[in-house]
Amino acid sequence: MRYLVFVMILTLLGAKVVASSIQTNNPITVENVRQLTQVKEWQGTSSVVSNLAFDPLTESIVFIEHDQSIGYGSIQFLDAATVEPIAASRLTDETLAFAFSPDGTLLANIDSKGNLKVYKTQGFELISSIRVGLEPIQNLAIDTNNQYVAIAIGVPEIVTTEEFVFQLFAIETGIELLSLKRQSTDIDEIFGTGILFDASGENVFLSTSDGKIRKWNISTPQEEIIADGALRGIQILEHSPKYQLIYLRQDGGIGLLDKNGKIHTLASKQHPEAKYFFASSIAAHPTESLVAIGYIMPSSRTDSPATQDSILQIWDVDSSILLLEILVAEPGSNRLTDLAFSPDGTLLASGGTDGTVRLWCVAG
Repeated sequence: MRYLVFVMILTLLGAKVVASSIQTNNPITVENVRQLTQVKEWQGTSSVVSNLAFDPLTESIVFIEHDQSIGYGSIQFLDAATVEPIAASRLTDETLAFAFSPDGTLLANIDSKGNLKVYKTQGFELISSIRVGLEPIQNLAIDTNNQYVAIAIGVPEIVTTEEFVFQLFAIETGIELLSLKRQSTDIDEIFGTGILFDASGENVFLSTSDGKIRKWNISTPQEEIIADGALRGIQILEHSPKYQLIYLRQDGGIGLLDKNGKIHTLASKQHPEAKYFFASSIAAHPTESLVAIGYIMPSSRTDSPATQDSILQIWDVDSSILLLEILVAEPGSNRLTDLAFSPDGTLLASGGTDGTVRLWCVAG
């Protein structure tokens, strides 16, 4: 009775009461992931959805509506319960890439003018601005202690030996602490494809176009090559007892680096048409040994009899078992561009080339 009176009062005051089944969802686990289903969808513009993530504090969905004709876009925020835009995205920068700190208190972004900016997410107060130039930033990351921000840099329009593949800065001072420069003006010279810190915040990992994953310990900045054959999408597997890293391979498959530094390949692409696809996106579950992988068929493939443009697979990496496979999009309509699990592990978000964000969950 009290609840009904409360709702009536809210209604009279003009408040909007929103019911959502998402709030009662079960965590996605190894045991129930086969029940995963799409529950909500947000249709944006024709822009590509990129840099898909969840805000670690509010668990809102955050991404870039990427305009491929100009190379950047605007950051958008969606309420994960309603999949409705949150009023004023709070950041007006035209953005190349962004990243939250693991605790969600900081957000870093690269604007279209070549500035690396770090904000407090509470009130979006600017606390650091670092000039990094107009190079195409692939990814950026903030360490767990909120001391450092690192960037992986893609192929510039004009190649010189002065350009960087990777840079790491102190957030408070803006001073560069680590970097990797290009060695030549050869267009085939390496460029950065992915960047992240480990859970301790003491080590930073960089994947590069030559297939290598490089590791630096920040206190003793010695470069170490720990894997070969990588493409991008490196992620830490914090909750796997066997593996420390997972990444997309250059051959279109999935690579794993175990705790002893040995490389393994996930037995992926089990769908009959999968030989026509390559892995384009990857997301590690925050508490389970689950990994979601998005496969797309390149538009250049004209010899493919494939009936879909995108495949979503979910694997238990510790047992190397494929638990779920979903055919996502009809040919020519949409391709998976990004995947992300929510911090509480109850939601999986996917983005596409048609500007759509989809939410998947196991109903409660």
